[in-house]
This record gives sequence, C-alpha cells and structure tokens, in this order.
Amino acid sequence: MIISAILWLLFCGLSSCFQKIYTRTSSTSPNNASIAKSISSKELVFLHDSSGRAFVLANPAVHKDTVIGKVQVLTKEYYQDIDLIDTNQNYRGKRAAQVRGKLHLYTTNSVAPRDDIQLPLNSFHRMDSFAFNETATRSGRIAGTIGILAGIVIAVVAANAMAHSISFGSMRLN
Repeated sequence: MIISAILWLLFCGLSSCFQKIYTRTSSTSPNNASIAKSISSKELVFLHDSSGRAFVLANPAVHKDTVIGKVQVLTKEYYQDIDLIDTNQNYRGKRAAQVRGKLHLYTTNSVAPRDDIQLPLNSFHRMDSFAFNETATRSGRIAGTIGILAGIVIAVVAANAMAHSISFGSMRLN
C-alpha cells in the first residue's frame, strides 16, 4: 500500500513537474531584423490586421523591407491559437505544443483573405511569439523535486508510525 502510494506520487510528480515551459514574449515596437528573424524561424505565422481580424500567412518571407506571403482564412484548427495570445501565462505540456513555433504579427494595414500581400516592415506595430522560459522551467523542476522528496519522507514517517502503533497495540500488559 505504501509502496504504491510512493510510486503514484513519483509518477504524478515526474509527469507534470519536469516539462518545458513556454512564455509569451511581446514586442510593441518590432524592428526589421527581429521580424525577419522571427519569420524565418517560425513554422506558422498569423497576421492580425487593423480591424482585428486574424489570418494565416502562408509562405511568409521578408524581401528587402517588405513582408510577402499569401493571406489565408483561419480554419477551425487555428481558433484556439488565436484565443491563446490574449492570456499572460506559462504554457507546458500539450499547451506548449500548441504555441511553440508560432508567430503573431499585427499590422496597421487592412488585408483581405486570399490576397498575395506585400506589407512594409514598418507597418507592424506588435509581434508576439512564444519562447522557452528557462527560469520557470528550472523553478518548476526544483519545486517538483522538493515536493516529491517531501512526499516520500512523509510516506516513510507515516509508515514507520503505523508500524509502531500496530506493534504497541498487539503487546499484552501483565
């Protein structure tokens, strides 16, 4: 019984505490170099226009001082990606997989779906991406390790106390 409790505690602790954590990083004044670098390193780029609509930007690239690509309508599979960006929290596990490799660009221009666009880099007023948060990951791992060790110590002390109380209860007094 005690062994299974310790194993369950270890399983829960190891499966949740030792995951990488990602945090949203937002820039309200992205420069040309940061936009170009982010576009080249991300798997998926979302484009938000001046009216608040969001689109997927297919085949994005930076050519001279212009972002080029094809604007596509969001499909159902991307709705949750758009909802995630309005929160300030850490993402781990399945949620980290949802945000990893995605970039959100906000432009002052209006765009229409199915258009090939050429937007000047200076028309972007915000850029959101999700980066690995080493500090939060390290803190989570330390807290998880301490919690697991504390749980094991408590389980051993409780098992020891129960063993002593059972042996005292079975002794006869003369």
